[in-house]
Amino acid sequence: MGCCGSTSGVSNPQQSLRSDQEYARRLQQQENQRAAQAGGRTGTQERQPAWSSAGTGHSLGGGNGSGADANLSPEERRQRALEAAEQRSLNVPGLSREKAAELRDKQQREELLGKLTEHYTKKRKDPPM
Repeated sequence: MGCCGSTSGVSNPQQSLRSDQEYARRLQQQENQRAAQAGGRTGTQERQPAWSSAGTGHSLGGGNGSGADANLSPEERRQRALEAAEQRSLNVPGLSREKAAELRDKQQREELLGKLTEHYTKKRKDPPM
């Protein structure tokens, strides 16, 4: 009931539920009709890749997986990956080689100081600095 005993502003929840269900049925029927007209396909289904037919892909390192690279031991592969990472760090876009080397040295120095500080903190001693 509404204010002062009137029922004019109160809706019937059962009637609202029925109208919502009818609306949902109509929308679903329209969607099914459109799907049937399109041959049962939607736009997203056409673009999805078929993973069962996907190839093996490429491995990192620039090689094609054949030749001399295929016979490398795991240690040699790690070494080559390390060398490739070092080359990438030398060729930082937007920085000169000198500035990149300076930043790398500064970072390395800070990492080593952090390790020393951590070591002396664990031993509960003051660092000799």
